[in-house]
Amino acid sequence: MTQIDKSRFEWIGSDSARREGISRPSTTFWKDAIGRLMKNKVAVVCFFIIVLLILSCIIVPFFSPFESREQHLGEVNKGFMTVCTDSRYEGQHHVHYFGTDNLGRDLFLRAFEGGRVSLMIAFAAVFVNLIVGLIYGGISGYLGGTVDMIMMRIVDIISTIPLTLYVILIMQVLGAGIQSIIVALGSVYWVDMALSLIHISEPTRHSLIS
Repeated sequence: MTQIDKSRFEWIGSDSARREGISRPSTTFWKDAIGRLMKNKVAVVCFFIIVLLILSCIIVPFFSPFESREQHLGEVNKGFMTVCTDSRYEGQHHVHYFGTDNLGRDLFLRAFEGGRVSLMIAFAAVFVNLIVGLIYGGISGYLGGTVDMIMMRIVDIISTIPLTLYVILIMQVLGAGIQSIIVALGSVYWVDMALSLIHISEPTRHSLIS
């Protein structure tokens, strides 16, 4: 292996202009997140599928010619793409795309109306978890000490009780319904949000104290 003579190298020093320059263009958080998302083709496909499902749950019930509780007793347990022969829709050539159930109700409409209810419960529960978790975790992580210890013991107690028990107790008080599900989910799943915020708040508290 041939050794290169040191005389062939020249020290040019550091370039102050390039040293202070930015090697890549500045970008915002959302622009960077979207750029990372677009690089993952599978994530992009899944994202558009989720958006399509959400939009379908919102839009489809408005344009469906049927109602979710409407029964077609002459078309019970029909399969996919069954043409509606009910006298109320004679000559309109409507189709039961997903068929009908054992009561003659349109499954296509009921599927998206069920999705609408699920989305409503999910968004409401997430909103409750976010608000309660941020407030509770922020207070516990910022104050620390005895307050943090007491609040964390409360979190430990809540996290050990099964969700099913919460649902049963809440249904006994509020009765069966969507509001009971939202309250049950909101009363349990804020714990994870609070714990995450505590881990973020503690270094901030220590830096402010120091």
